[in-house]
Amino acid sequence: YRERLTKTIQKIITIPAALQQVTNPVPRCAHPEWLQRLVKRENDSHQQVKISDMFGALKKGQKNKAVFGEIKVGNVAVSPLP
Repeated sequence: YRERLTKTIQKIITIPAALQQVTNPVPRCAHPEWLQRLVKRENDSHQQVKISDMFGALKKGQKNKAVFGEIKVGNVAVSPLP
């Protein structure tokens, strides 16, 4: 009986709370292992950044604001196009 009650509490309370980054509201019912791994993976500070998160499309009429400065080639300084 206790095992069935624990699984029901997990389904209704603890699993949704963990997926919303809330600490376990019912400490007597431990999170399942798969959920602990999932939460640990989401909160990992050493996670690699996706390259698609670094770049994005510009909106219509918006100009690129990146400024790279001058590039020196030999004795000639070349500045980027405006």
